[in-house]
Amino acid sequence: MSQNSETQVPKINVSLEENSKGHEQDEQIKPRQTRFKIPTIQNSRDDMYRQQQQRQKDKQPVIIQQQPGCSTLGRPKGGGLARMGGGERQKVRLAPGHSALDWSELNKKVLQDKSRSNELLYGLRTLFEDKDQLAILERINSENMDTVLKLYRFNIPCHLLHPPLRINEQLLRLHQKNEREFWTVIHGNVYCVGSYMEFHPGGSEILVHYGEKFVDVGFWFNKFHRWVNYEKLLQNCYIGKFVKDK
Repeated sequence: MSQNSETQVPKINVSLEENSKGHEQDEQIKPRQTRFKIPTIQNSRDDMYRQQQQRQKDKQPVIIQQQPGCSTLGRPKGGGLARMGGGERQKVRLAPGHSALDWSELNKKVLQDKSRSNELLYGLRTLFEDKDQLAILERINSENMDTVLKLYRFNIPCHLLHPPLRINEQLLRLHQKNEREFWTVIHGNVYCVGSYMEFHPGGSEILVHYGEKFVDVGFWFNKFHRWVNYEKLLQNCYIGKFVKDK
């Protein structure tokens, strides 16, 4: 065969410098390609966990949704009476027969039996039998004293008395000398909670503490018991309306 029929392959001369530049470009492109991460559920969870850990390291407050209030107050680290916010929930061991159901059954019996009217109101008769307290009672109930006397004579339940009995702070404090005969004010309504002390899940100490410290404990009741219908719960413990001395 002739030499013209032979195919000649062109020679490509690539310098070492150009070859090294090509490798460098490939190495620069590869890391950029590996940086891209397909978003998955696991990746999002990992990111959330890392963000949470970073917030804790930076000591930034993390907002946590908490249960709206609690039935009792928290116990402070230093002991003593419970305070607002934080701490463990303070509970006491109730005696047998003093559960919430037992309290409900007791109130049903009191409502059904007329002879037991005002049975849970300790210190009520003292208002009429003590001369000093009777004088105060007549002064602040001068407009409806005839109705008030029916309460004493016929043992009418206080929550059915209209207009209601009026109690001022002086009479209120006279009936806060012991847990058995302890009166307190909730949103302008006076209750004898002495009979409820043994049924309270948080114990009697907290009721006495706030009852003595504040005239009206309605704010604190809403703070820790705002879902509770206190008017229904303490219906048979109702005494009257709280009034301020002029």
